[in-house]
Amino acid sequence: MRNKTMSRGAFLLASSIALAQCGPAEETYTAPTEATAPQPTDPAAVAGADKLAAPDLARVCRATVAALNDHDPDIVKVSGNSGELVQVRYADASDGKVWTNECRVIGNRVILRTIEAFGPQSGKGRWRTAPMDEIITYKIEGPEVSVTTKYSETSSSTETFILPN
Repeated sequence: MRNKTMSRGAFLLASSIALAQCGPAEETYTAPTEATAPQPTDPAAVAGADKLAAPDLARVCRATVAALNDHDPDIVKVSGNSGELVQVRYADASDGKVWTNECRVIGNRVILRTIEAFGPQSGKGRWRTAPMDEIITYKIEGPEVSVTTKYSETSSSTETFILPN
């Protein structure tokens, strides 16, 4: 019994020394509240952004969510449109989960965030504007809406949908 106790003690001592060598614990990231001042990467902070008509903004957001999630845009429905911010929803055919996204356009760039992705009351996700996030752009030509997603300097994809006004 004494050998087991000494072995456990030696293990705990060695573990403590090894963990101490890791350094101090990193600070935990705390997301800013909605009431904080807009950051430069926040779509609301960009002045002089081109404005799309509300119906075109809805088409762009539907096409973007469809392209990013490999869905037919017919299942992506607009659930809110202020003319500057569009909310869209779709039910995933594989599991029936309803996904909600908010979308804004600045120039030709589309910026998204999820809403309650982790269940009811989980809140709004972050705007996808971090340096490592994909860059999504759009182009409208008549009834066609093209969405280009740039993942890196050498990787991108473009999808075009027919979405009449």
